[in-house]
Parts: sequence; structure tokens; C-alpha cells
Amino acid sequence: MKYLYEHIKDFVCEKNIYLTDSERVDEVKDYERFLNDFIAIVDEEITDFIGFEGETRLLKFKIKSIKFSIFVKGNTDYIDEKPIVSEFNKNLKNIGKNGKIYSFWSGDFGQEIGFFYIEDFNVLDKLSLLLKENYDIGQIDGLGEVEKNQESESLEIDVKKIVNERIKENQKVFYTKSDNIILLISFLLVLFGAFFELIVPVNLNIFTGIISGLIIGIGIYQINKRI
Repeated sequence: MKYLYEHIKDFVCEKNIYLTDSERVDEVKDYERFLNDFIAIVDEEITDFIGFEGETRLLKFKIKSIKFSIFVKGNTDYIDEKPIVSEFNKNLKNIGKNGKIYSFWSGDFGQEIGFFYIEDFNVLDKLSLLLKENYDIGQIDGLGEVEKNQESESLEIDVKKIVNERIKENQKVFYTKSDNIILLISFLLVLFGAFFELIVPVNLNIFTGIISGLIIGIGIYQINKRI
């Protein structure tokens, strides 16, 4: 059987893959070496590392001018990789990187853990298909969440589209019921204004001109608004 690690090597450059023993952080200071080995997959290094020991460990360091503060599990020699990968991915763009880091476990691993960095996200589709065909070959942490988020975003877009269409339909139905009445009244206002101008005495032309002009104006405004 060809396991996940071998498949990853088919798609990802070897310098962007890192394997290590998952039990290598007996003390908080051991994270400094791990982090430098880990971040080498994006051709960077950490500086100014300070570690604080406890039930929860705090890792503080810099990459270039970007400051990092990451909380990880204490009282264990296992690498707590999830908060580390998450924090790095949030800041990769700030250090000039356009990709993303993933942690993975391959079916032929013992207590190893692997990481890889990619900028071509089509690779994830290929690896996801392989994992669906045979989940025994390994697991990529966060891959399912990516697919779920994509499905959620797609569903959200579809829901918004349906709601907007319904709103437009409701507006169209509403206006269809009221427009005929308003248009009829508007035409009658125009006719009445013109008729009113004709029947009043000549000596009231100025007064009637203002009134009939207002009536005709309102009618024409309503007609233009509705058509």
C-alpha cells in the first residue's frame, strides 16, 4: 500500500515537507529547536525565543519583525502542533508567504508527525480524493474543516441568492397589485388638471394655472415613478 507520506511527496517539494518525532518537547525550551526545524519548510527562522513553563506553556518569538505568542499544552513531551500551525497560518502573509501549512499523519508512521507547506491548493483536492478512496493511508489535520468551510460558504451564498430572489418576487407582486390603481389615479389627475384649466374664468388664469400645474405635475411624477 502507498501511504499518505509517499503521496504528499508526489505533489509537494521535499524542502517543504518536515517529519519529526511527536515526543520531543520534555521542556518548554525544546520548542525552540522544533520551531526552527518546523519553520524551515517556508525558508524562515525564528529569533528571540522565550519559553514559559507551566500547565500551559507560552512560546514567544519573532520571525522577521512579526511577534508571535502561542499557548500550548504543558506537562507533556508531545508536540502540541494545532495552535502552532494555526498561528503560523494566520501570519504567513505578514512574512511574505502565500500558502498554508498542514500537519499530517501517515499510515506507515509510528510516533512521527509530519508537516507540509503548499501554495498550490489544487494539491489538497488531489490528496482529499486519495483519502476518501482509502482513509487508512493517513490523515491531514484540518482538511475536513477546509471542505466543510467551503461547503458552508457555498450554502450561505445559495441561501442569500434564494432570499434575494424571493424579496424581488414579493416586491414585484406588491407593485403589480398597487401600480394599476396609482397609475389610474395619476392619469386622472393629469386629465383633471387640464380640464380644470379650461373651465375656470379667464380672470383667474394665474391662480388656476398654479393649481392645475401642481395637479398635472403630481400625476406625471407618479406615472414616471411607476413605469
